[in-house]
Amino acid sequence: MLILFLVALVAVLNRYGRTRRVLRNLVEAPSEENPAGPSLYRMIAEQAAAHPDGSIRYDGFPPLVANREEDIFSPGARDIFTKRTEMDADQIIAAVRAMRMKVIRDWRTLEANLATTEPPLDSQHLVAELSRHHFDPGVRRLLREVLRRSSDYTAVKWAIVILTIDASPAMMDELMVPARHSEFTIYVCLGLLREARYDATYMERFISLIGMTEGWGLYQILSLMKFNPDLLADPQIQRDAIIHGVRNCNEAGPDIIGLLLSRMSLPERFADAESDEELASALLLMLQTYLTTEEEPGPLAGLPNGEVLLEHELTLIEKLPSRIDALHALMGIGLELSKESFPWERRREYLERARALFFDKLDADVLADAIRNDDLRWGALNIISEVRLTDLLPVVMEDFRKRPDPMNIDVLGSLGEGEHLRAIFELLPDTDTLERRARVQSAEQITGEMHEESVIYAVIIKHLGKMESPDAMARIKQAARDVHPRVRWAAVAAMTGVQRWTLDAECREIIRVALDDPFEVVRTAARQTATYHNLNASINGAAGVTGDMGISLN
Repeated sequence: MLILFLVALVAVLNRYGRTRRVLRNLVEAPSEENPAGPSLYRMIAEQAAAHPDGSIRYDGFPPLVANREEDIFSPGARDIFTKRTEMDADQIIAAVRAMRMKVIRDWRTLEANLATTEPPLDSQHLVAELSRHHFDPGVRRLLREVLRRSSDYTAVKWAIVILTIDASPAMMDELMVPARHSEFTIYVCLGLLREARYDATYMERFISLIGMTEGWGLYQILSLMKFNPDLLADPQIQRDAIIHGVRNCNEAGPDIIGLLLSRMSLPERFADAESDEELASALLLMLQTYLTTEEEPGPLAGLPNGEVLLEHELTLIEKLPSRIDALHALMGIGLELSKESFPWERRREYLERARALFFDKLDADVLADAIRNDDLRWGALNIISEVRLTDLLPVVMEDFRKRPDPMNIDVLGSLGEGEHLRAIFELLPDTDTLERRARVQSAEQITGEMHEESVIYAVIIKHLGKMESPDAMARIKQAARDVHPRVRWAAVAAMTGVQRWTLDAECREIIRVALDDPFEVVRTAARQTATYHNLNASINGAAGVTGDMGISLN
């Protein structure tokens, strides 16, 4: 009997010793009250209340940084690109034990302990370990306080991971708020799918998040759908995923559209689109977005069902009336298929079919109506510029008078003359603005407002060479010395629009200096301008210039 008692005593002391060691490593609470500002939960909840059916905006949230301060990630991207897997969870388990033993009594101390390490996406071992512990009301209360009051992304993630274990429906409803932020979506969704094995209502919550997330959060939801074949095959869910995914893919665009192209039953959805306006728009935009790349031979060639999808896209466009998104989709298809490296045997046949469809569907009234639509105007202006539809310049001028921006200015500068050019040149910076810009000494000092101002300034300067007047040349020379590289690029590019005999010694010196500009875009423009005018420029080792570009290296 004595021996059994001693064995039990040793076991208790060993466990006590291990507990003391892990508790000794707990982080003490910081003394500050709440230095990070409003809680993440509150910021998300306020936006969710204002836009219950839409995605949240990330502008006001703290930046997401990695190990180095300059590494800023889009919400949700850190977890995807760092690919964290299983980890030693002793610190987190110790924190849970400490809460149960009343060693941790306040949420700030708990926050400090949860914020020590990022959670892995695969946390099954941790979930199994923590499931063996009984979460008394005090433990859940502290975790909920971290969830609702913390401004630390990592601490909130851990609170979500732990709170999803054996969570009640009420708790899951509370977690649906942070799920709308892409940095937290995956953690809530893993909990929903785990608990959906016992309660089907959790799957309904999971499905509802498709329409309330964006970017990398949406990508994670679509990725997780592969674990439920019935869910993935549902036509209504496919429709919602395609429509919302294409409209809200943002920085995760190619990845989200790649998932949609590979996992959805697109032939059936193309058939549905003939009578479904929203679905038709999404399918037209899907390939257009996917094809926006300079890759060779292009992403369409890499799709195993690429030819089938292209056939369905072209057939759908044939059946639809003339519309701006169809024209834009045809332009994207044409650019893709025009690449000589494209491997399909029927490439030329598809290309000719797409071109014929484009000009068959091209309608000036459709383009004019699109210019007057805030969501469609840029696409219409791009088509007008590409096809050089000068008959629509009065509509472009009307749009310019209403809200001048880089796109309508570029169209007027490229296709217009006389009154069109004079109208855009009236927007050139005045003397006070130029003096203010001259006081900015480096690109690092350029503010967001100044950058927006520079974009319009640059697109005007790019077309100034067409004026061929002393005043125009003076403005080009002034812009060539601007602090913003986009403006310098425009000034050098503008010199291709003037007669060679008008290039004086100062212009030639500007081009020579631009060949050594710190920014590659300016150097490239200088090389092209020098080649265009067949200049003899002494470049003194400018990077990237060779003797076959029409520039003398002597």
